[in-house]
Amino acid sequence: MDTSDITEGAPFWQPHISAWQQSGLTQKAYCEQQELRYSTFGYWVRKLRRAAEPATEKKVAGFVPVIPATVQPAGLILSLPNGLEIRGIAFEGALYAFTNRRRDKIKLLYWEDNGFVLYYKSLTEEKFHWPGGEEELVSLTGQQINWLLDGYDLGAMKGHRKLQYEATF
Repeated sequence: MDTSDITEGAPFWQPHISAWQQSGLTQKAYCEQQELRYSTFGYWVRKLRRAAEPATEKKVAGFVPVIPATVQPAGLILSLPNGLEIRGIAFEGALYAFTNRRRDKIKLLYWEDNGFVLYYKSLTEEKFHWPGGEEELVSLTGQQINWLLDGYDLGAMKGHRKLQYEATF
């Protein structure tokens, strides 16, 4: 079936999306099986997912306010506008890195003496190689942060293997 001629929109794509979700297949495998154009299928998955989300206030371009919700002896809880809470923020010596979904922007948040310092980097053509999973908290050294900002893939970087000997000659 050639999806380039299909103009039905949501009534056509919603049953396919439901069938794909129940199939356990990847989007690409489902599209190949059903002879659907993968890029068009992905477009309709995103479009219908956004349409199903509850209406929220219109987002305005600019900085996202980071509001300290609670100060506790163990640290700080940051509540972001999207509902995400970051707990146990330590003030001294900690650097927190955030990226967007496209991985072309990065923000670093650091406490310095009496306030937060925000470092922002936006790439025009490349993407950051983000370590770990989507929701995973990862500890990095200062050198690893520099490598991340320089575009290195930290997961692919491996040092020499450690050797351990039980006896010396």
